[in-house]
Amino acid sequence: MSIFFSNNKEQKDYIWEKLNKKHPEFKTGGYFFRKYLKIYINNNSIIIDAGCGDNGILSEFKSIPKLIIGVDVNKKLLDKNQIVNKKIIANLEHIPLDSNSVDIVISEFVLEHLRSPSFVLKEIFRVLKPGGVFIFITPNIINPIMALCKILPHTIHVSLRKTLLKKEEETHFTYYKANTYRKLLKLGALVGFQNCEILRAGNPEYFGFCKPLVSISIFFEKLIDNNFLNILKMYLVGCFKKE
Repeated sequence: MSIFFSNNKEQKDYIWEKLNKKHPEFKTGGYFFRKYLKIYINNNSIIIDAGCGDNGILSEFKSIPKLIIGVDVNKKLLDKNQIVNKKIIANLEHIPLDSNSVDIVISEFVLEHLRSPSFVLKEIFRVLKPGGVFIFITPNIINPIMALCKILPHTIHVSLRKTLLKKEEETHFTYYKANTYRKLLKLGALVGFQNCEILRAGNPEYFGFCKPLVSISIFFEKLIDNNFLNILKMYLVGCFKKE
């Protein structure tokens, strides 16, 4: 029997089986991201999925809001998207919508790909209504694996995702210009957000790419799951409110 996983689903199932036994308190970034969505999405919500691609966690909530607007520069991915009600091909630095016009903007693994995150956050703040929220999930560059990803050439990053993590989706260039806890809080405050919360979350998949390493990866997650070492967790999940 091979020590390597044949696909990403097999890896996830194996890791979660081990997590339930060895670290049942573990929470993913997706858990916190969904928690924020459950709090703020309602039947009257107008939502922008910023950098929506062809799918995402928002698919689990698509029947609830009044309107979901997908904004992306990639027409091919946007054309495949079956979640959003309205599709806009645009750069997030210039969203062609009125100021104070949407209730929620979400960003699922997009901030790391931005060349000018400050301009994008300013634009997100502009289109949000007073009381609106920006909900995001993005890698934490202080995490050792993410720090390594930052310095690896893009071609190697793509190859590793396919061979080790069995991820077949398109891999985009990353810049990591706003990918620390402090940097995100600073940018949020600079553009005008007044109530900013960021949670940290782990992910044992990247290091647990083969069965013998899964237990080590889970041990690392347990080790950093405290107030002193949680700065090393892989993901940052945030909710910034426009008061």
